[in-house]
Amino acid sequence: KKNTPKRSAHESWLNDELEIIDLNLFLVPNPDATRFIRVHGGSWPRAKIFDGDMCIVDCLPELEDGDMVFAQVGKDMLLMKLKLKSRKFLLVSERPSASPIEIQPEQIYGKVIHSIHSFKERE
Repeated sequence: KKNTPKRSAHESWLNDELEIIDLNLFLVPNPDATRFIRVHGGSWPRAKIFDGDMCIVDCLPELEDGDMVFAQVGKDMLLMKLKLKSRKFLLVSERPSASPIEIQPEQIYGKVIHSIHSFKERE
């Protein structure tokens, strides 16, 4: 008699339905213009982006009102919500007390198309 562990119904279903996928096909639509940026020093709970998350950024995006974007403001790279208003490009914080920052379109590095959140703290 072999000492083989029994497969649970759950394990059996997993093996029958297991599909090997290439995450690049789902997460990186334009490999030549996609960058991975780790977020440090803040969180954007409404956008579900937190300190330590990895953002997948499209650097040749079609911009829309409400996109989360990385933009160069002075020496800082900021992650903020984009507000398009009367041909103006505004960066808007999740903090209601913060004033919007008007920028030029060329200051936008790219828009966040996905974020990856780890459940384990990084060391």
